[in-house]
Amino acid sequence: MKKISTLYLAISSGIAIAMLIFTLLAPYNYITNIFFICIPIILIPNYFIRRHIKASFREMESIYINECDPQRYLEAFEKSDKYNISTTMSRYFHKIRKADFLCECLKFKEARVILDELLEVESQMNNALLSYYYKVWISYFIEFGHFDRVQVLLEQMQQLPQTSTNDTMHMFCNSMYFSCLAKYNVLTKRDLDNTEKYFASLVNSNAGKAYIVSGMYYLCLIAIEKGEIEKAKRRSKYVYEHGNKMSYVSKIEPILNYLDNYNNSNIEA
Repeated sequence: MKKISTLYLAISSGIAIAMLIFTLLAPYNYITNIFFICIPIILIPNYFIRRHIKASFREMESIYINECDPQRYLEAFEKSDKYNISTTMSRYFHKIRKADFLCECLKFKEARVILDELLEVESQMNNALLSYYYKVWISYFIEFGHFDRVQVLLEQMQQLPQTSTNDTMHMFCNSMYFSCLAKYNVLTKRDLDNTEKYFASLVNSNAGKAYIVSGMYYLCLIAIEKGEIEKAKRRSKYVYEHGNKMSYVSKIEPILNYLDNYNNSNIEA
């Protein structure tokens, strides 16, 4: 929660309570009328402040989700976090989020420093934070081909939804797990038919552009593995043309070259 929102809520609530007590103790009826006039004036700005904060949050998230610019999102997130009230869980979330987008910006050394720091407090995290934390570790290990470590983390992630305390946390943990599992399956060439359905549903959903780009990247890899070269080419072009500054754009460039060379070698043959 933003500091300014909390501060105004506390002040306005305190004034409202003080006025209510004064009104109950005051002997004159006109005091009551003043109370009913002033209270909305004092409290209504809370609504507009919160609406502005939500709009600012959606605008910030759109930098990555719709504009596919992880570096600018990371900068905006860092700036925004300075104005938030800091709790233990929010500090952990901030560090995990930062490590996540450092990986997305290909700054793996910086991300690793944060991930290592969080090892000391892993036992203090709730299931949702743990799922996100493991997800970032998996993103890191995938980049360096440490699939044995990914498998261990997936086994740990699989247990988290079962011990989650509410439906929202259960759904979030499941979402994190299946997202990581699907990427692992593609890169290790396992269960490709079902994994293709997973990414196809993501691409055809109302998810933001960044998620569609991600889905298209893995669908491209699946198409290559299945020998569906034209389909792979269409998917790789989508990633290249719409991914903007996402890491998938740099990853797709050699794949595009491979697909072009594949077509050329077939023509020559």
